[in-house]
Amino acid sequence: GGTEANNLAIKGIFRAPGMNSRHLVISAVEHPSISRTAQALADTGEIQLDRCRVNREGLLDFDHLRELLKEETALVSVIVVQNEVGTLQNLIELRHLLDEYAPQALLHLDAVQAVGKVDLPFKEIRPDMISISGHKIHAPGGTGALLIRKDLKIEPLFHGGGQQNNLRSGSLDATGIIAFLLAGIQILANREAFATHVRSLRNRLIGELQKLSSQKGFPWPIHIVTPIDHASPYILSFLLKNAQGAVIARFLDEKDVCVGTGSACSAQKQGPSSTLLAMGYPASDAYGMLRVSFGCHSTWTECEAFLHALRWTAEVY
Repeated sequence: GGTEANNLAIKGIFRAPGMNSRHLVISAVEHPSISRTAQALADTGEIQLDRCRVNREGLLDFDHLRELLKEETALVSVIVVQNEVGTLQNLIELRHLLDEYAPQALLHLDAVQAVGKVDLPFKEIRPDMISISGHKIHAPGGTGALLIRKDLKIEPLFHGGGQQNNLRSGSLDATGIIAFLLAGIQILANREAFATHVRSLRNRLIGELQKLSSQKGFPWPIHIVTPIDHASPYILSFLLKNAQGAVIARFLDEKDVCVGTGSACSAQKQGPSSTLLAMGYPASDAYGMLRVSFGCHSTWTECEAFLHALRWTAEVY
């Protein structure tokens, strides 16, 4: 769902009739469905692509963004909550910057990890397109949506019967749509309560990880990557220094504990996290990343199971 929405946003804008500007700006820490789509268009000469640097916390380098923006910038696409480390971008500052340096540029937000989980003041941000996905809010996998400003014209990815205002031909998945709607209603109605619950779990888990890191005999110093003061509470990423995150994840899996080592949507991923590399971490550290994802129904018992499995892994590794 989210991948298709992101593809439709990027390709749909630059292939739309009358779109003469070719300049796209994305961040250096976008989801692969944005970064690889953008690179594919750049490789064929369809667009001019620039990537905005980020700092050690994954936040946009606004000084660099000012240098990249120009009169011919057509679109700026930014991930709201970074999918690997949870960084929440300062979208109000981004909006101010666009108004001053590229008022003609459209703004697309990849809000897949954000909707229903963090506060998004859309009236102040004024996005032109927003990508969302169902499975991040407990709707069926494969459901998603691209919210588009009413007067904005984009080119569809494929053609056929002209369903959904000629933007996505094909029979509608009525069951998926209804489930997506009901899940959205529930999570939006309980967003603050869910966020408070998850934040409590995350902060408590951070404390336990820090205790574990300082224990004599624990082999891997733990460094918290997620910038706690400006991040979604639903994602916690940390480094096990001098360890291989992928190997640790396989040990944890033996204890029925599932963690990530990068983007959950990158199948057969090889090499260190490109997100951590963009944030300035050396490859030797980036290989040791683990990502814990929380849901609104997560419990401390599950966190304890993770800690127990991590201690066991350290003993048998």
